[in-house]
Amino acid sequence: MKKFMLIWLMTVVLALCAGALADVIWIPMDSFYEMHASECVKSGRRYEARSDMNIYDQPDGKVTGSIKAGEAVYLYCTWQDSWGALDWKNGWVRLSDLRRYYDEDDFYAEHFSQIFTVEGALLLGEDKVQIKWNYMPDEIKDAAGAQVSEASYPANLWAYPGSNMIRRSFGSGGVSSSITFNSAYVDESGALWLRFSGYLYGRYEGWMYASDLSSETPRFVGRIYADTDEAEREDGKGEKVPAGVTGANGNGGPGGSLLLPAVAVAGVMLITAALLIVMRRRTRTQGA
Repeated sequence: MKKFMLIWLMTVVLALCAGALADVIWIPMDSFYEMHASECVKSGRRYEARSDMNIYDQPDGKVTGSIKAGEAVYLYCTWQDSWGALDWKNGWVRLSDLRRYYDEDDFYAEHFSQIFTVEGALLLGEDKVQIKWNYMPDEIKDAAGAQVSEASYPANLWAYPGSNMIRRSFGSGGVSSSITFNSAYVDESGALWLRFSGYLYGRYEGWMYASDLSSETPRFVGRIYADTDEAEREDGKGEKVPAGVTGANGNGGPGGSLLLPAVAVAGVMLITAALLIVMRRRTRTQGA
């Protein structure tokens, strides 16, 4: 019975961390990548096809498929700043045929000095959510005063402040739990955003608009593409408007988010190894 419980526990742990493992262990399955892996730069970023374009089995190789104009793709890696390997789909594409979307890494690079380190959690109750603070710097107290302390579901997680993409929505699951935030950003209007990162029935990572957690409409739409003029941003109507700069200066926040998958994988490996050792010792004891 005890042996069965240990096997069951191992299965649960591996299942919960499957998403993090999948992010880390997938690699392109082609001979070109195997030969040039050391020359490739990891990407994981999202692009848009400028026009109808081809997919190749390798750089300057045989055409194996196509991508429609405007279609979004993710790249696993890039090679010589000219080619990219598609993520979760074997094939190579020309970078000149793509336009990279603005993403959270770009947001961090642009607003690093305006991001504050904070500590807190969003308590997910049966019928409502509630923000709980553990640490709040004085510089954001005015912005924090305008946020909601509790709200109804769903609680939406945006890719970054100014994104038009909801990365995940938290709804009532009937079981009370919580998700943690570790960074804060005050936008040009003085509104507060909170950054969440962790694992709850899958990895979560993104920003919540603290004054309206349930909004499904972007508060504003920032830059859509990474190559947009730094002094301008799209307003969602095809017009260019000046990009505002906040008056609050932060400390850069707690740093990037790429550590989470690695920590999750390391945790799985350690737990699995420990369980296997326990099982082996129990088997030897029973057989003695």
